[in-house]
Parts: sequence; structure tokens; C-alpha cells
Amino acid sequence: PPYTVAELYGVDHVFTTASIHRSDLLCDAEYAKPIKSYLKDPYDNVALDFHIDTDNIPATGDKQMPDSRRGTDVMVIAVVRGPRKDAKAEEVIVTRDNKMMKTDARLKVSTNTITVSVPLSDLKIQKGQRIRLVIGVEGQMLEQTLKL
Repeated sequence: PPYTVAELYGVDHVFTTASIHRSDLLCDAEYAKPIKSYLKDPYDNVALDFHIDTDNIPATGDKQMPDSRRGTDVMVIAVVRGPRKDAKAEEVIVTRDNKMMKTDARLKVSTNTITVSVPLSDLKIQKGQRIRLVIGVEGQMLEQTLKL
């Protein structure tokens, strides 16, 4: 089983954890109801984003964010959408310093859970390294420092 390094928070109907599994950083969002039940008007998508300060130094990285995301240098966004012709049903986007990165990031959606998996090597971080992680779900943010 994956080694859970942090149990981050439950926001109303969402419970989020971060963990290391083999050589990947995993972020899970477990919802109280099936994901499909959230894909209705007026919002036809569910998003999970996490921001990583890979050197754990808030003075470096993104200086434009006014909140706990300030100083992060990698952003991972997972999006699950309702049926549309103009967009993928599921995708994960990874940026470093506001530039898209080519990665082997994966997104898995099960009935109640969204799991994002990003190789540590793509993030340029290693097991044992200390990072600052900010996870955003439902417009709420939680910041935690983790030793991977």
C-alpha cells in the first residue's frame, strides 16, 4: 500500500491526502458522493489542484499569488468534466514557473475518488526531500510541509 505522508483535510464533502507510492507523488480527493453527481449545471467540472514549493523556500518561486500558494514553483491541476465536445473528459496539467511541462502524470477517476499521480523525477524532487504542498479543493487551500 502507499505510504501516506500527510492526511491533509476534509472540506465538507471532500477528504484529501498526499502520499508517496513507489516513485510517484499521489494526491487523492475522496468525495462523499459519486464524482458524476458533481458534474451538473451550473458547474460541469470537478477540479483538484496542488501547488508544490520544491525547495521549501517561500521567498523563491511564484511571487504573484497573494495566499499560501506564494513561492510555489509547480502547479498540478486535475480536471474531470461532464460531457462536452470541446474538451477532454479527464486531464491533468502540470506547469513549472507558469510553463506547461511534458510529464508522465496520470489521472484516475473511480466512483468517489480522483487520484493524481506525478513522478517525483518529473517534479525534480527526491524521496527524503522536504517540500511545501498546498492543495486546493472547492476553493479552499491547505498548506503543509512534507518530508518525502
